[in-house]
Amino acid sequence: MTAIKLNKRCYSNLEYLMHYAGATQDNNAFPSHVYASGVDYKLMQKCCARAARKEYPKASTRLVEYSVGMYMLNLGPNTSLGNAIRPGWVLVDTEGIAAARRKCAAANKILSA
Repeated sequence: MTAIKLNKRCYSNLEYLMHYAGATQDNNAFPSHVYASGVDYKLMQKCCARAARKEYPKASTRLVEYSVGMYMLNLGPNTSLGNAIRPGWVLVDTEGIAAARRKCAAANKILSA
């Protein structure tokens, strides 16, 4: 496990967060191995909602909430550790990411054969 300090861009761009944490490989991301506090998760949701509202100004509130929920479900960090992590930091399970990368590489090898 490694601890990484979040910068301002990490809150609004979860693809960047996954890349910054080293939780990506080719077109795959492993957000279940990136742990954030509940406070940071709520802040990420607010930033994503603000960006969605800016991109789609005429969309209904329900549509924006749905869009943010799907985005967070797809690329949002894991919050199972809750308040054990200091706000402004994320924990990255490097061993879990390495295992997931090996598993993904083996699956790609089988598919390409």
